[in-house]
Amino acid sequence: MYCPNCRKEYDGNFCPECGMRLIEKPISQGRSVNVNLGDANAISGGLHISDSHDVSNIDNSVHNISNTTSTVNNYTQVAAQKTEMELLQERKKLYLHACKRAYEDNVLEPSEKIELDRYRLELGLDEMTADTILDQVRQLAMQKSQRTELTGIAKIKLKQLTEALKDNDVKAILSQIDSFESLAGKFNNDELQYKYYLVLAALHHEICIEKYENTKVDNYWKSFWSYFAYLKENKAEKASEILFSLGDKYPNYPEDNAALLGAAGSFIKYGKEAAHEYLSSIEGNYTPVLQRLFETLYLIIDPDVAKELGATEEACAFYLIHFFKKNIGDYLDSKDEQKEVSLKSDSETETDVLKRQWIAMTAEAYKLALEAESSEDSINVLNMSIPPAMGGIPMAMLLSATAFRSIEQDDEANKWAKELMSLDPQNEDDDVMIAKAGIYKIGISSYTKNTDLAIAYYKASADKGNLDALCLVADMYYDGELVEQNFQMSLTWAKTAYESKNAYGIFIYGRAYYEGKGLPKDELTGIRLLNEATNMKSNSYLGAICAELYLKKI
Repeated sequence: MYCPNCRKEYDGNFCPECGMRLIEKPISQGRSVNVNLGDANAISGGLHISDSHDVSNIDNSVHNISNTTSTVNNYTQVAAQKTEMELLQERKKLYLHACKRAYEDNVLEPSEKIELDRYRLELGLDEMTADTILDQVRQLAMQKSQRTELTGIAKIKLKQLTEALKDNDVKAILSQIDSFESLAGKFNNDELQYKYYLVLAALHHEICIEKYENTKVDNYWKSFWSYFAYLKENKAEKASEILFSLGDKYPNYPEDNAALLGAAGSFIKYGKEAAHEYLSSIEGNYTPVLQRLFETLYLIIDPDVAKELGATEEACAFYLIHFFKKNIGDYLDSKDEQKEVSLKSDSETETDVLKRQWIAMTAEAYKLALEAESSEDSINVLNMSIPPAMGGIPMAMLLSATAFRSIEQDDEANKWAKELMSLDPQNEDDDVMIAKAGIYKIGISSYTKNTDLAIAYYKASADKGNLDALCLVADMYYDGELVEQNFQMSLTWAKTAYESKNAYGIFIYGRAYYEGKGLPKDELTGIRLLNEATNMKSNSYLGAICAELYLKKI
């Protein structure tokens, strides 16, 4: 006869060691699990498992949790002869066996969690009790591989990281990223793990994803911040998988953590209203280290509440810049936002409407041209630029000439360059002069690059009130294109446009603040200005598109 508890064979009807009724020995279907009864008894009595029990990595093969089913079947043979309390204890022990098998390699795969859930139902064990057992086994696995109490040096390093995050000092953070990684590997400290994976998701999201996908050790904060990393990669489905699995995989963490994560993701993907639904469900029962993220969300979604919380842009700068920089334009002091005119007014003629449509097509062609990397992209530019070029829009002519040149159709390029350059000088408006300047700036066909002529046309256009012309020269100085690079000269050219609330001028100043070139580095101010510029296409589609693409790049 066989004791399912001691896993030994004896003569008689009852085990001489534990007193359990003996049964027929089940046929083995997989590897066995050695269970220390001290573990089971500790959990049965509501105590934590002692660190002395071994749950080390035995092998990395897929765990066959289902082989415990035979134990369930034999278990029912003796159930009738047990008291209710004894039966509950036995169920807990059997579930503990399965949990330890699942955690032998210190990670719980989704398929293993499904098997455990199925097994719990077979045992008739309630979900709360099962979650408690599973979480204690998980905690023990983590404790076996890592320490939680920081040493003196580790405390100093964590303090330095905290200060750098507070000051948004990216240079200081990156200079010590290797030491932070080493500490995160040695210490299972909640605050350290939180901040290390926060930094990875913010500054190296691809590494964060790699660690999440390839490292076989469960880590709550790695999962939490990988959600943001996947959003940065535009992998919303992967992010959602993390969000919906957090509660099941880590029942010991507050539910409000996931709600806070959902609020952040909803704001990034859908905007303010969607985020409010999650925020309204939060009752304040989240892990304390999430306070700054909580304040950041209210700062950009509901400033009045943020003020009550004491949240400031300076304190939340790291989160604002590295997670929400593409979404805060509507909420961070962009008071001068200009709305696009989309409907025909009573005073507009049919010609006015057509011209406005052509300009919109030119703006789209300009955006495509800035992003073009292949001949196929250039053809897409032509599809968008040819109609307005035929309608007499100067910038569309320039874009058409440039696109034809890029696909080596020089005759067509020369045709549109000549068409543009032959426009009647007596009737030239500022757009014509900007487009002509572009011909000399780029050099098309017989019109070779000529810096002096390009700048002369830009200046002439600016004298007629076109602020974009000033900014195009400013861009030349910023990039060192045809002229010697000079950031201060760039700002000097763009100053009038910036002070006049021109989108292109605002873009140039926003970029200078963000990069710290010509102006003191201030990423938050830079992002605010860049977002402001993206909403001003009717003011300057050139500047609005440049700002939009720059935000996408950073």
